[in-house]
Amino acid sequence: MREMKRAVALSAAISLLGFATWARAEPVTSITQYGVTWTFDKAYESGKFASGDHWVVGPVTVVSVSPAPTGTRHGSALNPVGGRQGYDSRGGAYDTTDAVTFPKTLAVDSSLVSSVSKPEGIDPKNLGPLKSQAVLTVVGAALPPTAFRPSYSGTFKQHLDTQQIDWSRLPKLPAPSSKPNGAELLKMADRPRMDHLSSWEIQHSCAEDNWFNGAGAHACYGREVSAYVSEAALYVMLDTPEREALTISMIQHGIDNYGVLKAGGNWAANGGHHSGRKWPIVFAARMLGDCDLLKVGLDYDDSHFGEDGQTYAATGGKALFGVACGANQTYFQNGCSGSGAKDCRDPAKLVDGCADYRNCCTSAYWVGQMLSTLMVHAKKLWAHDPYFDYVDRWMTGDVVGGGSASSAFVGDMWKTYRSALPTGADAEPTCNPATGGTGGSGGSDAGASGGAAGAAAGGGSGGTSGGDPTGGSASAAPASDDDGGCSCRTSPARSSLGSLLGLALLALGLSRSRLRVLGPRDGGWRGRL
Repeated sequence: MREMKRAVALSAAISLLGFATWARAEPVTSITQYGVTWTFDKAYESGKFASGDHWVVGPVTVVSVSPAPTGTRHGSALNPVGGRQGYDSRGGAYDTTDAVTFPKTLAVDSSLVSSVSKPEGIDPKNLGPLKSQAVLTVVGAALPPTAFRPSYSGTFKQHLDTQQIDWSRLPKLPAPSSKPNGAELLKMADRPRMDHLSSWEIQHSCAEDNWFNGAGAHACYGREVSAYVSEAALYVMLDTPEREALTISMIQHGIDNYGVLKAGGNWAANGGHHSGRKWPIVFAARMLGDCDLLKVGLDYDDSHFGEDGQTYAATGGKALFGVACGANQTYFQNGCSGSGAKDCRDPAKLVDGCADYRNCCTSAYWVGQMLSTLMVHAKKLWAHDPYFDYVDRWMTGDVVGGGSASSAFVGDMWKTYRSALPTGADAEPTCNPATGGTGGSGGSDAGASGGAAGAAAGGGSGGTSGGDPTGGSASAAPASDDDGGCSCRTSPARSSLGSLLGLALLALGLSRSRLRVLGPRDGGWRGRL
């Protein structure tokens, strides 16, 4: 039997070494996805990331996009940054600064986000003015179908790979009878969510099809976003057929959100808005061990995330609900009536803020993602203990009106596992240079691509490109020989060969008896060895 397993592994290694179709991608003159068509000046090599989104080897000249931008509708943006959008003037924070006209030549390590606007006369509140959005990523060389897409936002482009996922960090728990529909969750996680406005105005600015939060749910509102994230966060803990595909989707979501932070964006506490954005980043950090992602809780304080900004350690260390509103305290001071922000904290730091947004739209919807973070031992990565302490208070009924979760499934998981967490060591916000993290093979904003990960062979990923043009929390773009402090940089010139060799070495060193590959999804492969 052992010889048979070795023979299978050797056969797989040989096949992987010879499987170079992804490295000789099919040339195309146009690409269509989610109602958007990009047309090029000539044929370019293209392929798909693990997410199903498209890449094209560039530089590439896009001669036109359909539907064509009008100046106020069907907008396209190149590496969109935090705080504004140029897709549709009916949405919030509209600014044509990032709007792209065509023809346009796109450099390597750039992301073009294009939109399909809804017809005139619609009400965008909670549903957005856009029907859909798609992202086209320009890369320096063909990538394997296991590659994650770099974030659509900004110029900080990480080159990560599904082969870096440490599946041992996820339990495979029996599914309760209340579990949600896995296919429905996959549909919610299927498309990229362009979420870089840094404003409550995302409530009427999102692309409805991309922000599907379940039948009947608002597309753009933070409560529904957090409800979806909490369900997905706990679903990936279960032994289900959808577990691995959903995990990959949520990691991709985290990579996107981290790119928004690096591009100057945030999701500051504001009523029922902006929950659910931090968990995907923390989850991605835990599953990939990436040097940059692991530091998200240290690098970005509670002003960047709704859950963190609305929870704090009060007098005596008790965790309370409320935002530091400054002079805008009138609603709280008038006995939770009149004008002013409805989620302000008690100036004396003795009691929770008003019940309004505390009870309707935040607390119950934080439960699933909080529990999931504990289950994968990532509390230190989150790095804001009052959030965890407050959710515990909420679920034990110590908060007036508390005690409930966002769904029966989340409630059942809490009852079963809050006091019986899976065993494991708490993750630290540092990377292991021998097993993971991104290197620094980037350069200028449109610098060289870091290449695909060779992580399957035990190395780190190819690296990041560009810096943070907004100043934010990002450091300057690394030099071409910088390893980001991880000693794990993969040379861009060797990235494709490194991925093939990594896959081959993994196949040869398989400790399990099978080579497992998931099926195709929208033409791309979501799989692992």
